[in-house]
Amino acid sequence: MRCLLCKKKEATVHITVLSKGDYTEQDYCHACAQGRKRSEGKPLLRCPDCGISLPEIQERGRFGCPKDYEVFEDAVIKTLDLYHGSTQHRGKIPEEEFF
Repeated sequence: MRCLLCKKKEATVHITVLSKGDYTEQDYCHACAQGRKRSEGKPLLRCPDCGISLPEIQERGRFGCPKDYEVFEDAVIKTLDLYHGSTQHRGKIPEEEFF
């Protein structure tokens, strides 16, 4: 089943909405579900230069412009720490191998 919003990715989040005794089912991919969650509570943060949002970056796998690194700094730091265990680049060669 495809995502209701982007219609590209496979839906992994399934929401049932109850309204006046009726219900509808909504299916979203992870990125669109995150964007939906953020947009319900507060306005979705977008880059002032290129207009991209964090869920769009996560879906595309790349930034829209250099300003995005500043706008989404907190998310970038959390992601680097999650994937690499650090936010500091250590280089390719371990220190003990230097001559």
